[in-house]
Amino acid sequence: MAATNLIYDGDMGGDDLWAITLLLAHPDKFRILGFSTCYGNVSQPFATQNLLNHLHWLHQESFDVAQGANTPCDGMRPFGDDAYGQDGVGGVIFPRSSQKAWQGDIADWYAEKLDPAAHATVFCTGPATNIARFIEKYPQKAAQIKDFVFMGGAINPPGKDGKLVFDQNGVQRIGNITKFAEFNAFQDPKALNIILNSDIKTTFVSADATQNLVYTAERQARIQAIHEPYGSAYNRMLMVVEELDRTKFGVDGPFIHDAAAAAYLVSPELFAGETLNGLRFDESAPYPMEDTRRGQAIIGDGNSKALWLNGVTDADAVFNVIEDGLKTTVLRALENRALLAG
Repeated sequence: MAATNLIYDGDMGGDDLWAITLLLAHPDKFRILGFSTCYGNVSQPFATQNLLNHLHWLHQESFDVAQGANTPCDGMRPFGDDAYGQDGVGGVIFPRSSQKAWQGDIADWYAEKLDPAAHATVFCTGPATNIARFIEKYPQKAAQIKDFVFMGGAINPPGKDGKLVFDQNGVQRIGNITKFAEFNAFQDPKALNIILNSDIKTTFVSADATQNLVYTAERQARIQAIHEPYGSAYNRMLMVVEELDRTKFGVDGPFIHDAAAAAYLVSPELFAGETLNGLRFDESAPYPMEDTRRGQAIIGDGNSKALWLNGVTDADAVFNVIEDGLKTTVLRALENRALLAG
C-alpha cells in the first residue's frame, strides 16, 4: 500500500514532539510533505524553533518547515495556561538548529504543498488556524485535503478510572483549559467551524478518546528507559503537565493527547467513535475565562458531519504503538549520529 501523503500542523509543544517522533518511525505509512507551525502552547516563532531544534536533535532535517499563524481567525488571541512550560517543552534543551523555516502567507504554502495529484491528510495537533486560512483563500482547492484529522474537542472526557468529573455544584468538567472547552478548540473555534463547513472529511481525535491514555508511573519508567539523552527528555516534556491534569481530572499522571492522536493514524483499529451531524464550536470571546463557552463542542441542526473518536479499544496497545515509535526513531537518530561522527 502506498504511503499516505501527510502534512503535520501543530503548536509544537512537548506533546506535539512526541507525536512527530512516532510518525517519523513509519516512513512506509506516511510521506511527510512538510510541517507547519502555529501559536498555542507557545507563540511564534518559538513553536517553529522548537520544531526545528527537535528535528535537528533527531537528525531528521530533510523536511520543509513553514511558520504559520500567530493569531486565530477571529483575531481574539487567548492566552494559554503554560501547560508545557513557558518554552513548551518542559525545559528540555535541544541543540539549536541552523535551519530556517519558510515564512509568508501560510495559505500559499498549503496551496503549493497540496498538489492536485498529491491529495493529502492534514494532521493537526494545535489550533486549526493555518488550515482554515488556506480554505478561505483557496476554497476551490479545499478538496485537495483528502482527510483532516484534528486532536481536540471534548464532550465527555474521562478523568480518574475513566469516570466523568463533576464539581461541587454538579457541573461536569469538559475542558482542560476552561470548564467547557479543550485547549485546541478554545484557541480557534472559528477555524474549526470553517473546516466543518467545507465538506472536507474530518475526524476529531477528541479528549474523550485521548484521556483514556494516562502517563502512569509504569509508562514513565518505560519511556525513561529509552537510550539517553532521549528517554529522560521525552519523559520531561510530558511530565510538566502532570499537576494541571491531576488538579482538573484527578488522574495519576498527565494525559497523552497528541501522541495518542498520532497512534490513531498508525493503528486506527484501536479507537472507537461515532459520526456526529451538526457539530459546531462556540465562537464566544475568550474572556472572562471562568464563564466563557468559547470552544465548546455543540451538536446542532447544521449540515456538518464529522467522525468523533470517543474511546479506545485497548489503552495498553495504544501506548505500545507510541513507545515502539519513539524507540524506533531514537534508534535511527543514534545510527545517523554514529554515521556523522564516523
